[in-house]
Amino acid sequence: MIELDVIKMDVKGQASVEYLLLILVILVILGTVTIPMIGSSVNSSSDVSKASDAKAAVDTIANAADLVYANGPGSKRTLSVYIPKHNDFTTGTDGISMTVPLSGSKTKTIARDTDYKLSNQDLNSNAAGWHTVVVEWKQNEKVITVSVT
Repeated sequence: MIELDVIKMDVKGQASVEYLLLILVILVILGTVTIPMIGSSVNSSSDVSKASDAKAAVDTIANAADLVYANGPGSKRTLSVYIPKHNDFTTGTDGISMTVPLSGSKTKTIARDTDYKLSNQDLNSNAAGWHTVVVEWKQNEKVITVSVT
C-alpha cells in the first residue's frame, strides 16, 4: 500500500510539471507574436505624433501670416511654436511646408497655403522644441517674412 501512494504522488508531480511547461510554451508563443506587433504600434503612434506636431506648427504659422495679411503692411505677429524634428522647413509664394522624418526611411511633407505671398526662405531651426516665430509685413514690401529664433 505504501508503494501505491508513492506512485500516485509521482503522477501528480509529473502532471504539474507538464502543465507548467505547457503554460511556458504558450507564453513564449504569445510573446513572439505580440512583441513585434507592439513595436509596430509604437512606431506608428510616434509617426502620427510627429506629423501632428508638424501640422500644428505649419497651421499656426500660416494662420499668423494670414492675420498679418489681413492687418495690412506694417503689421507684425510674434508667437511661440513647437517645431518638431524636421528635414526641411521653408516658406515661399505657395505657402509653408515642412518635411518630417518618420520611422524607417519614410518622410511626410506637411504643407499649407497662405492668403498672401511669403518670402522664399529656409526656416530650418537648430533643434526640435519651442521657438519664437516672428511673422512680419514690413512697410513698402510686397511679401510677408517669417523668421524663427
